[in-house]
Amino acid sequence: MKFAPRFSCLLALLAAAPEVQAQMPWNRRPTPVPEATPEPTVRRAQRVAPRVTPTPNPDEIPVRPAERVYPSLGENPEDPLSRALGGPAATPAPGARRPSPTPVAPDLKRPSEPAAPGGEDESTIRLTPGATGTAATPEMIQLELANNLYARKQYQQAAVEYEKYLGQFPSATERQAALYRLGESYRLTNRLEPATNCYRNLVIESRETGEFAGPAHYRLAVIYYNQRDYRSAVPLFQRSATLAKANDVKLASYYYAALCLENLDRRVETRELYERIAEITGDNPYRDYARVTLARLAFSDGRKNESLRQFEALARDASKESLRLESHLKAGLLAADLGLIDAATRNLQMVIDWPSAEATPTQRADARVGILRILYRAGKFKELLDNYAANNAQLTGEARAEALLLAANSQRQLNDTAQALALYDQLLKEFPRSPQAGEVAYQRVVTLYAANDSRLEKAADAYLATNPEQEKADKVKLIKAEVLFRKEKYLEAAAAYATVTESANIEPKYRAEAAYRIGYCYAQLKQPAGVIEAFSRFLRAYPESSLAAKALAQRGLAYQQMRNFSAALQDFSALLADFPRAKERELALRQKALLQGQTEDTKGMVETFKVLLKDFPNTESSGLANYWIGRSSFEAKNYKDAVPALQAARKDDEYKNRAWLLLILSYFNAEEKEPLEKEVREYLAAKLQPAVPAQVLNYVGSYLFETRAYDRADPFLTAAAESPSNSNADAWLLVARCRLNRKDFPGARGAAEKYLATKPERAAARAQGLLALGESLVGEKNFVEAQKNADAAMALQAEGKLNAEGRLLLGQIALAKGDAAEAAKAFKSVAVLYDDPDLTPRALALVIEAHRKAGNAAEAKKAE
Repeated sequence: MKFAPRFSCLLALLAAAPEVQAQMPWNRRPTPVPEATPEPTVRRAQRVAPRVTPTPNPDEIPVRPAERVYPSLGENPEDPLSRALGGPAATPAPGARRPSPTPVAPDLKRPSEPAAPGGEDESTIRLTPGATGTAATPEMIQLELANNLYARKQYQQAAVEYEKYLGQFPSATERQAALYRLGESYRLTNRLEPATNCYRNLVIESRETGEFAGPAHYRLAVIYYNQRDYRSAVPLFQRSATLAKANDVKLASYYYAALCLENLDRRVETRELYERIAEITGDNPYRDYARVTLARLAFSDGRKNESLRQFEALARDASKESLRLESHLKAGLLAADLGLIDAATRNLQMVIDWPSAEATPTQRADARVGILRILYRAGKFKELLDNYAANNAQLTGEARAEALLLAANSQRQLNDTAQALALYDQLLKEFPRSPQAGEVAYQRVVTLYAANDSRLEKAADAYLATNPEQEKADKVKLIKAEVLFRKEKYLEAAAAYATVTESANIEPKYRAEAAYRIGYCYAQLKQPAGVIEAFSRFLRAYPESSLAAKALAQRGLAYQQMRNFSAALQDFSALLADFPRAKERELALRQKALLQGQTEDTKGMVETFKVLLKDFPNTESSGLANYWIGRSSFEAKNYKDAVPALQAARKDDEYKNRAWLLLILSYFNAEEKEPLEKEVREYLAAKLQPAVPAQVLNYVGSYLFETRAYDRADPFLTAAAESPSNSNADAWLLVARCRLNRKDFPGARGAAEKYLATKPERAAARAQGLLALGESLVGEKNFVEAQKNADAAMALQAEGKLNAEGRLLLGQIALAKGDAAEAAKAFKSVAVLYDDPDLTPRALALVIEAHRKAGNAAEAKKAE
């Protein structure tokens, strides 16, 4: 059994080079907004993740060669493109997901406050009544004093005067301007708590009217933002965007609102706001960044096609060449992950062929490696190696390390183990500290496994000793288990398989195979208790596995071995019910039938065997099935039904002898003489065991003797006489008579002698033996001995039929010696004295023969 697990690998996507990253929109600070726009005090940190060149991660199931693929983009938080798209180390919002605790809009210069009510900005604020002739009042004098200090950036003194103004004139017409500038004075002297109170009061009092309402919303929102109170900042930024009259203020407000929503993980609203920012044309320093963020969000949401669309849009019309270049690279890598080979190749090739020096050697190398990845995913290993050979000199640093790894893996896929191992060694030598170097030891183990190399077990142990990442460690443990299994070290293999059966790093179907192998190992070790425990655990964990039928079969056999027949029957019955198309169905039918026979369920056994023969007409168990079907019919004395099953069973060498003998006994019990004679003759000729019972042999031989088929009867009678089971004392006498009729005098003499050697107790029986021996001696012309046997027989039987037989023997001796007249007298005396349907005709026939030999035709005629 082979295992063929396939494991995914990480899609390694390259991040931009450091010098280019600084130009990317997620790191580039937007164009400063005009002085009229309020600004937070703390700068937003750059959204840059450390550059790490990824490595391909070919994770193949060790037990069976499998096509190596890269996993989906973004599965690994350390994936470089995931970081470039704004992963955990590079998201734009502050807080836990950003490196800087209080980021704000990139390079946003602090603007001046909005114009004072009436349309005048602070540079034209009048501290005394203007040319309108308005008389100076205490209110205006106090305000102008505060404004002059504020204009000279004497913020602490200005704050004191604004406080006096607001305290003395709570209903002043310039209260909004004073309250706002008081807040600014506090803010600019780092007194955030009173500044916050000023902005908050202004927001409440203004009810979103007046020229200072929008800036107050913005300033208060920024304070909350820098305190990471994003929930409070969001509505303020949103109202600031609504109230703003200048486009740059509106954009900044939208931008910060989006950052807040992003930190609050309100993804739908975040996406909607970034889409609104991206749709704003003209002077929009946030547009490119919004698209990058939309690409990242789409990617993290699994909407990779949308992410690709955003990168391709950036590649077409981003404001900076560096961003267009990097977007082509990201689009190419993402398209490759989506299997859009043409789009991926087109974008990556554009990076490789970029006409200006803006494309760094690192970016071009990244694109070349991206092409290699595409070829690897497509299984074009030979083309990858050709590409690698042509562009190897132009690869640098980590890109070269990854290319080496892809080339080595391709050699392995092409079964060129030697070249693969050579490239792995080269990678370790040139880049011992690269991310790819950590992958090489694992790939060496996989390569040695695929080559069935004797160094595999040692390499696996060495790799595990390095305390590798758990995922690869578990896969190497699985490889080691396979090595031990191949070497038939079943006890060690079972223990090794057990270490990975619970691992989440192994695909479920391969965990199932490992769990199954544990039971198989115990089966090879002939430990049925271990088999039952292992397969029971397997069936609980993987009831739907393709190996479940095998597990049921093996557990059933183990139960059977432990003589737990009821449990074994349950397993085989479950297999037949739940897996009607399983290959193990044949075994289950056979074993179930045998168990039914063992538990004396003969009817069930026969029916199960019949199903086996019907469903599997070419089964190797046909002999077994037919034998027990025939035997069951025989034991039920249903000899007619037993015959066809037994005839089929004897075609199997394993059951030939037993089935044939039962077939003979079936014919014997059914008294079918002709097929019985044929089967017994062939069985005897084949010299098979067990021997045919003497009773059957005597039956066939006697039947043939009676029909005077002496040639056919002789072998049956002889076999019966020689059989240890023979209980017929006259068997050899019958053989002798059969041979006398065949004129086989030496054979007849031997049979008669064997008969007499049994020392028959009855005088009549001994006399019969002497007469048969005498007749055979006559045939051999040993007249003297023949005479002695005749006289001895007649002495034992002074009268009666046997005495007459003795007289006939004397006549035969005389006739054989040429004394025909004397022979005729002996024969005639028997014919006259005895009236026997067998003896008398035989005596008269001998009289006729003797007269003719004596030339006495008249007497011969008379006898006739």
